[in-house]
Amino acid sequence: MSNQYEPNPITAAVKYLEFAWNQALWSQEAIVYKSIGHRALDLIEEIESKKVALVSGFQLIETSQTRSNAEQELYVKYANAILYKGLLIYSKPSFFINCTESVERLAIQKKYDTQREALLMTNDEAKMSFSDVEALRKVDGRKIYRGCVLTDNHLSIDAELRELNNVGDAVNQRKAWLPDVIANLVGMSTAGVPFGEEDSWEWDEYFMNLGYKRAEELAQDSLPAPVQTPQQLSQRPNPRPGPGPANALPPSSHGRPNPFRPTQQPTLTSKEGVKTKHKKTKGNPPGDVDFFEYDLAYNRADSRGRHSGKTLQMRGRDRNSGETRDAAIDDLISKGLLPAGFQDLNP
Repeated sequence: MSNQYEPNPITAAVKYLEFAWNQALWSQEAIVYKSIGHRALDLIEEIESKKVALVSGFQLIETSQTRSNAEQELYVKYANAILYKGLLIYSKPSFFINCTESVERLAIQKKYDTQREALLMTNDEAKMSFSDVEALRKVDGRKIYRGCVLTDNHLSIDAELRELNNVGDAVNQRKAWLPDVIANLVGMSTAGVPFGEEDSWEWDEYFMNLGYKRAEELAQDSLPAPVQTPQQLSQRPNPRPGPGPANALPPSSHGRPNPFRPTQQPTLTSKEGVKTKHKKTKGNPPGDVDFFEYDLAYNRADSRGRHSGKTLQMRGRDRNSGETRDAAIDDLISKGLLPAGFQDLNP
């Protein structure tokens, strides 16, 4: 009869991974909260009660960073459970998270990140070797292990997308960092974004540069090649020549030149004190449209991309390809500021 206290590798792995994932999130939250909190404090130093509340808030987050010993203890329990089964111990994973995402999106990402890793870290080598699994886990950026024989269908990227879709618009919101009263006083949203900077917030680019991608963007990435043994590689026939590089831009609905080479614009300040944006990608104002009117239309087109769930990187591609300019022109036509059938020949 089996010992009722026999360690369970998958249970030990999940406990360790969930704590490690939380630890990565806490570390990010401490950085972001300090930055947003200090920026807000600089603007409301005279409101001492709110200042104390903010400072104590991010001091609590700092305290949570002392939990590294607990993480190490859970990793040792995982290792002991693996060794008890006569299996090999896997290295600690790296998690790529954007802590400014909504709580709903983060909860779903945590579930899929930790459960996928748990399957790999308890691999018995019946289907994949230890070295092949470790090679998969060393790929840069967030990992979804698409095409890996160890990740079940219920943990596929498609399953993650379905779960995100079921939650609705909440997964595309930003996490709230500031109380309403403080946000209003300092001219920020509750997410800590200064009004007027919603489309170029510093943290979006920061986490993208660290390797974070939303599930929607990962789903659009090309399918990775399956891990093959040296014998399989030697037996592989010569590949057919593939198609040429896909560097052609999407056709314009308004006849703009292809490739898209927009004229760089100056950064001006409107009479309301708002600076214009996207000077490198928006191009000349189309037709006789006012410079500031076009800037607003372009910004609206870019914002619609964000509200539809596109990441900063995806919206950047739209700007660089001219698709955002096309959408802005559509907007101007709908408002009667450009004629129907307008041809965009001088971007």
